[in-house]
Amino acid sequence: MKIGIIASELYDGGEITWTKVLCSCLLSLGEIKVINIYVSKDYDMWVREFADINKAIVNKVDWNFRFGINYKIKIIKVIIKILTLFKNSFAKRIFKFQKLDNNDLIISPYVSTELLFTSKKYIVCPQDTRHLHKNNLKIGIMEKLKKYYAEFFYSLRLKNAYRIVVEANYIKEDLMRYYKIPEDRIFIIVSPILISKYEIKEERYLVIRNKYNLPSKFIFYPAHFIEDKNHIKLVKALKIIKDKYNEIIPLILVGSKKNNFDNVMKAIEKLNLERQVKYLGYIPDEDMPYLYKLSTALVMPTLFESVSMPIWEAFYLGVPVVSSNVFALPEQVGDAGLLFDPFNIEDMAEKIYKIWVDENLREELVRKGYNRIKELTLENYAKQWEDVIEEVSRDLYE
Repeated sequence: MKIGIIASELYDGGEITWTKVLCSCLLSLGEIKVINIYVSKDYDMWVREFADINKAIVNKVDWNFRFGINYKIKIIKVIIKILTLFKNSFAKRIFKFQKLDNNDLIISPYVSTELLFTSKKYIVCPQDTRHLHKNNLKIGIMEKLKKYYAEFFYSLRLKNAYRIVVEANYIKEDLMRYYKIPEDRIFIIVSPILISKYEIKEERYLVIRNKYNLPSKFIFYPAHFIEDKNHIKLVKALKIIKDKYNEIIPLILVGSKKNNFDNVMKAIEKLNLERQVKYLGYIPDEDMPYLYKLSTALVMPTLFESVSMPIWEAFYLGVPVVSSNVFALPEQVGDAGLLFDPFNIEDMAEKIYKIWVDENLREELVRKGYNRIKELTLENYAKQWEDVIEEVSRDLYE
């Protein structure tokens, strides 16, 4: 079987990691002869990732429909978007979407526009359903119209999917409720813990602590800087703890500088927390396990989340978790972490303070966290995908 992976416009961070794991998983299945990975950006990175694997072919394409066409002239953007929305045959030719039909099955890590242009069966993997829960009351008429049309085609792609794979029951229920997707077409397959592939060496702890000038105790938040990640309320919560309990809790931040980075830095300065909050910038993957292990707790104050990979990683590495109680996070965390209302700064502050001062609580949460992830292995992940692929294969060839 030949499988095409639409990786042409993945969001930074989690989606890229998720797609790499998926590709590695599929390559381990004997029934799959070739996977074609279609990328628009980061082409060299994808080539390096799979350079030694003959079954993986990285294809450079000019598909950028998720976050906007990379053309400077606005009218060209509009024309091309219209062509793609209506499955125009001219658009199919100029963007060479015929390539997709060279596969037996297409898998998309997001609900991509490109799916409109293939005659093959496809599996779509929505990473979350956050767009269903955002307040659109304050937007203008034109913006509402654009959202209506975007939602119409989003719904069309979902309903035409052969199967849908998600990582949380919360997402599955959203798809069933809002889009009327039959339950038997939605599979829940949770990603494995990738950070487990990095060997942790005792002598490296001091090296990493000195390299990043880390305090003896700190809380850790790895997330790119967009508003949904809620950095500003987090630093305000630290200010409350400082004023109420006279406790200074250092915070270490890592993640790419997105559109909210400057606002977060200004908030830190305004609250006089520059010496308490530290942004480390780019961190090599091999250093990340040590940042987790050296931290006192992982904090996850995000406003929108389906499944949080940092929470799985913290559970695996024996790090206590204090997290938002939104969307799929309570389902993911269970009783293995403290939950707070991410819109309530006082509640966030109380839960962070509690996990900071109570060592017995931290030890209990570490034990519960590891129990939640011990089955999340690459082998189990591959077996679940193999079951889905075999079902597709039976339909294709019977």
